[in-house]
Amino acid sequence: MNAATINWLVLAYLAIWCWADGFTTTAFVLTVLVSFEALWKPFVNSSLAVKLFGTETMAMLQQKNVTGRQKNILQEKLYMSLSPNERALTDEVLQQLSAATKWLLRAYRAEEDNDALTDLSIATRMLELAQEPLLNAKRMIKTRKEQDNND
Repeated sequence: MNAATINWLVLAYLAIWCWADGFTTTAFVLTVLVSFEALWKPFVNSSLAVKLFGTETMAMLQQKNVTGRQKNILQEKLYMSLSPNERALTDEVLQQLSAATKWLLRAYRAEEDNDALTDLSIATRMLELAQEPLLNAKRMIKTRKEQDNND
């Protein structure tokens, strides 16, 4: 699931929740945001958008979309250029960040303040643990680059 889909789902959930709880102003704003998110991509690719904004603006927008895809490809190439040990450390960091995120969400959903503080404490510790492999990976990359420059 990509970030745009997750954002769309979160906005939809919040809009439904606000309508159910009677927060009509907030619900209306969120509904407009969800609708905008859902209808944006089809609109951008329509002839109406070209008529409203002109061909130059639409060409520039398409170029930004291509640039975003190129950035994702570049990030993938960068990840693949890492040595197996560097990739393993990077994966370990990402797993620990994922675990920390889960604890932060638990803290957010906690009913009692004490439970929230405990969950925040665990999340903080997970973030601290994620620093060590990240620093090790950074050192390994720096050392490898220095060795490559000396060769």
